[in-house]
Amino acid sequence: MYAREHQTSLTRLVSEYLQQLPVENDPLVNAPIVQRLSGLVSADVSIEDYQRYLEEKYGSQAQSADRS
Repeated sequence: MYAREHQTSLTRLVSEYLQQLPVENDPLVNAPIVQRLSGLVSADVSIEDYQRYLEEKYGSQAQSADRS
């Protein structure tokens, strides 16, 4: 009834409510594996750069393994 009176949907009301809630820290941010991997690859390395690196290192096997 409220949603109809305010010309919105229940989905939109719930979505807007959830966006208002304070965001808790992601538990994975401080996970040991994330800490070990953070900073290993420069932020300015593109996916294409990484694919090129894999191709140079492993040859065509890297591409076929990536697509399977």
